[in-house]
Amino acid sequence: MASESSSGSYPGRQRLRGLTVKQTYRACKKCKRLTVDKNCVLHPEEITTEEWFGYVIINEPKFSEIAKASNITEQGKYAIKVRQ
Repeated sequence: MASESSSGSYPGRQRLRGLTVKQTYRACKKCKRLTVDKNCVLHPEEITTEEWFGYVIINEPKFSEIAKASNITEQGKYAIKVRQ
């Protein structure tokens, strides 16, 4: 489990023509999954937000107590708190 204080700007990095570009992660308001897209992967109708705080990484949801308590069934990164 990893937890970090953030307001949506987890520093994912990508190289682009010799420059490092910072990606801003966005959270789904419905399932809290983090993505760089404007729509959630699991809920395409749901628009994501940059207003989130902290995150957890779930690798094996079947064996994770945190995943069970949060009703997470898919592997991935999830925000701890998302502002509606």
